Amino acid sequence: NFGMLKTRCKVTVDIPGGASLYFPLNQFSDDAIQLKTSKITITNKFRLASQTQDLKEFSIEGTHHGGDHDCLMDIMEVTCAEVSISETRRTDSTLLQMNNFFRLTQCLFKGYFFEIMSAKKVLHRLFDLKLTLLRNLSSFISHNVPDFSIITSLDDIELNFTTEFYILLRGFLEKNLGEALIPVPETIPHEILQNPPRAVDVEQVEKYPVFSFRLNLNDVKFHFFTPSLSQDSIEERFVNFGRMVIRKARISFDNLIDNQSEFDLYCENSELVDSRFDDWPEDSRPSVHSTILTSVKKMDDNNSDPSKLIWEAHIIMKKDEAPIVTLILMNARVLLILDWLNNAKDFVCLNSTFVPPEEKTSHPCFIHSPKEGVYKRPLMRAKPMPNPITEKPVHTITLKLTLKESDLILLEKADQTDSLAMIARTISILQLTDEKGVFEANLEIQKINISWCMMPMSSNTTSLTNDFNAAITIMHEPCSMTEQARLLIPGLPSLGPLSPRQRLSLELGETSMRLSYKDFLVVTNVLQGSWDRLMASLENSLIPKPANTEPQKPIFSIGKISIRSPDNLGIWFLDDSQGVSLPLFRVVLSKLMLEKDMEKIICQLTFSADYFNQLVFGWEPLVEPWAIEKLNFRWKMHCWVVELLSAPTSSLDINLTQTFIQQLRRFQSRWSSIQESLSEDFRQYCKRSRSDHLPYLLRNDTGANMVFAMEVDEILNARRDQRKPNVKWFSAMADSSCSFEFPTKRLASKEKPNSSRQLIMRIEGWEEISPVDVDIVGTYFRTARTNVNSTKISTRVVIIVSMDADGRKIVTVRSALIVSNKLPYPMVLKLGNSPLTQSII
Repeated sequence: NFGMLKTRCKVTVDIPGGASLYFPLNQFSDDAIQLKTSKITITNKFRLASQTQDLKEFSIEGTHHGGDHDCLMDIMEVTCAEVSISETRRTDSTLLQMNNFFRLTQCLFKGYFFEIMSAKKVLHRLFDLKLTLLRNLSSFISHNVPDFSIITSLDDIELNFTTEFYILLRGFLEKNLGEALIPVPETIPHEILQNPPRAVDVEQVEKYPVFSFRLNLNDVKFHFFTPSLSQDSIEERFVNFGRMVIRKARISFDNLIDNQSEFDLYCENSELVDSRFDDWPEDSRPSVHSTILTSVKKMDDNNSDPSKLIWEAHIIMKKDEAPIVTLILMNARVLLILDWLNNAKDFVCLNSTFVPPEEKTSHPCFIHSPKEGVYKRPLMRAKPMPNPITEKPVHTITLKLTLKESDLILLEKADQTDSLAMIARTISILQLTDEKGVFEANLEIQKINISWCMMPMSSNTTSLTNDFNAAITIMHEPCSMTEQARLLIPGLPSLGPLSPRQRLSLELGETSMRLSYKDFLVVTNVLQGSWDRLMASLENSLIPKPANTEPQKPIFSIGKISIRSPDNLGIWFLDDSQGVSLPLFRVVLSKLMLEKDMEKIICQLTFSADYFNQLVFGWEPLVEPWAIEKLNFRWKMHCWVVELLSAPTSSLDINLTQTFIQQLRRFQSRWSSIQESLSEDFRQYCKRSRSDHLPYLLRNDTGANMVFAMEVDEILNARRDQRKPNVKWFSAMADSSCSFEFPTKRLASKEKPNSSRQLIMRIEGWEEISPVDVDIVGTYFRTARTNVNSTKISTRVVIIVSMDADGRKIVTVRSALIVSNKLPYPMVLKLGNSPLTQSII
């Protein structure tokens, strides 16, 4: 019934002279944002919701509780030409101009004017802002679409955010748009008072949006600036800090009834850059790794394009409740420059210190009576000290962060080209909340792999761990009964205000770590360098803070630590001083349970150790599995007290062999030279690539050409399926040698060893022989067959696997027959069972 919609007007408005709009931080504040435009054009049209393509394109929809009613929409197009944004301040006309800022509206307002407070323009150029406003004219009948919607976009634009403008913008959103409005009965529109009673009696069944906002971002750059330490001139008040480049993104905001709103952000192919050194001269600018956030480059044989970086944000906000924040980061490469990230955190947390004045509750106020001056904040009575036991804690946020196929890179020194870095490739989920007054976190790491590299050669990484999973939980630790009694009962001695404590629990899956002395130095340097930069940033932050800012309490105050690993936790110690990572020995911890509380450590585990026998190329036990029932450490009287108790059914068995002692003495003799070489030129030594697998050398002494392959499983499966195998064959000419390497073997636990390395060989004129294991030193015999005149002929082939002094495996292939001529004269041998197979040597 369109008669209920009353009269609608179609309008066309042109303001060729433009306009200046001022958005104050608050009605009592002098700071304001100016939006200036040279021309405004407004047109509107009326369409049904089913005929409005913008609703479908931007996913604007309400609730379908009103049935299939097709709402009538008032669509208004607003175009603001040559828009500019400035940071301004209202100034009294009687005051002298203290700064060389540009004055605005000096002749328009009586008693005051606006002046631009920053020479840094918010927009790098003038642009045309287009807004699409959609109003639901059938809101009293149906809520299939929101009551009011705004659609706009920003294309190919750059925005400058100084710390002062960021504080002003956030203050405007919180203290102006976010200011609580109390409706006065005399100000309620007459149309609302004439609503029929049935609109009040209708029971609310489903929530619906009353306001929707959509913003598309295409090739938009955000530049962030911090105050300069020198401040020589107005133009140099701010210096570069960071830059965010957004290729494609969409921002959605929906305001629902019952004071609930939802914010969504979907972004593709964005970058976050550290621009602190962009202002430096090119000749003195350090070579820094500045890209903080970008996409992970996945290389394959046919495509070298980086995968798309996708990140999403979803925030649910409701009155008097903590926001629920969900973040998803996919295919991301995050550079952990801790000092920059700490300053970025301070930048985001900046807020206006302006406090709106409060009016006295007993102050008389009459309609149409002017208010003189600004109300002063009344004196507040001193509030009683809060009781941490009875007072309900404030819940501020609930966060869920999901990382999918992302790399976290921790740098040693961001201002060095050859900086060392640790890389963690992970799939994990983080849940964070402070519902109980302290932060509680649950980090579920579904898969993580840790490695290190040098940044110029980031593709050449050295693995430190296998792919393992872990779960980290930080929970609130309730205070003891004694501490509660001290707070509740007066007169008892107290140690001061009770600070909440937390309990850290770590559960590791099956993990294998391998470390060499070089790996240990790399990890130490990276952690120490990152920690030093973080501490320097905490002491001297680039972000200004108010003088009366209280020191922040630490987010986490860990009181107890619990570590559990029901599966095996293996630590391998390697020798890579000669370019080949040769295992030395490994320690395996199983059924690990460790508890730390204050100055007491309680541990229970099963311990075993193995050494790597380089002669047979295999692991041999050094310490048999030993069950330790109790291993306690306690600090008492300025010393550690250790208590060790073995399980009744377990004994300590140590196997000492001659081979182990010889290898130990050999490594001990080279230990000083290894330390000296690393200390003299550590970074140059780190540039040398380390092979995670041993090189092999094959010697062909059969007298005939041969080929060999390493994909044994593929060949055997092809034989079973009666198909041609898809493998690569390597050739070895007669009486020559060739080197080869197996693909990198992944770290495996003690109970689940990797499959052995095998070869399949085919000598010219003969069939393939059965697979040969080349991992273990020894002599192997195989049978080679051939067909001659439909007659099967077989012969024996000898494969000798040995190892030289450098740890390289040598595979020698020869015939089972060896003729030794001890005569002083040469001789001729005629071999063969028939004339067709005869040969002369």
